Formats: sequence, structure tokens, C-alpha cells
Amino acid sequence: MNKTLLTVGYVLAFVTGILYIIVIIGIPFGILNIVAARKIKAYRDNTGTVTKGNLTGWCIYLIFTNWIAALFTFLGMESNSLGINKNSLEDKLNELNKLYDKGIITKEEYDIRRTNIISGQ
Repeated sequence: MNKTLLTVGYVLAFVTGILYIIVIIGIPFGILNIVAARKIKAYRDNTGTVTKGNLTGWCIYLIFTNWIAALFTFLGMESNSLGINKNSLEDKLNELNKLYDKGIITKEEYDIRRTNIISGQ
């Protein structure tokens, strides 16, 4: 899950929802776009009961009203399966601790790698 891409999808869906509401004819589409934006935000923040399948359905709806938001949302959901995997600092440090605990790396290597991870290298 790429939170940046999901945030872009959320903002685009929300903004187009507001724009559709401003144009009286588009009120139903505007409301649905805002609902879609809220679903994207809930999925991104891991709040609520929004599943990947549920969000895929909202992406399909967004294809017809705001294909750019749909594209960013879909890419944000699928980023891990596309090979985009940015481990958090905590994940990297936990992995390093496992290597050290198993005796795979020495204390010196551990200290060097830990410093590099924390400094962002």
C-alpha cells in the first residue's frame, strides 16, 4: 500500500465531488465521489471496514467520473504487488535486529547498518 498515491486519489476524488455538487446537475455524482474519497481515506488510514475488494469497486466507479483519481487509487492499492515496497524505519530496524540475534552479522556490522538505516542511506 502506497499512502502517497492513495492520498492523491483521495484528494482528486474529493475535489471533483465538490465540483460536481457546485454544478447542480452533477449532485448525485458529487455525493458519490465524496463517498469514494472517504472510502479511499479509510483504506489508507486502516480505519473502518473498507476492504481491498470494496475499494476496487469504488475505483471502477471513479473510472467513469474521475479516471485520474481512480488510477492513483488503484496504483496506491497495488503498489506492493507492482514491486514498490518501501519498508518503514521500524521494519528495517526489526529485520536488522533479527539478523543480529541469529548471529548472521557481527556487532560491528549491526552498528554500521543501524546507523545507515537511521540516517536514511
